[in-house]
Amino acid sequence: MKNEKRKILVILSNRFSPSQPARYVELDCKSDGTILEERPLKKQPREACYDEVWRNDEGKDLLQYCTRIKRIYRHPLEKRAGASIP
Repeated sequence: MKNEKRKILVILSNRFSPSQPARYVELDCKSDGTILEERPLKKQPREACYDEVWRNDEGKDLLQYCTRIKRIYRHPLEKRAGASIP
């Protein structure tokens, strides 16, 4: 559990210009929050395969420039434990 890896999706959008397309970044992190790998995605993912989904809506282009990021709970791209049980 201590060295568990998490897969996180970060959505970079712009609330001041909603017509600007959002950018998606996929992160591999340790359980303590250390980022192991950062990959920009070309388009929005189709399947729910992420442990957490975070959003920045300040219009930043890169994750390193973001000063504030909010977690989005129950996002459609977030995988849920026990969701397949009827």
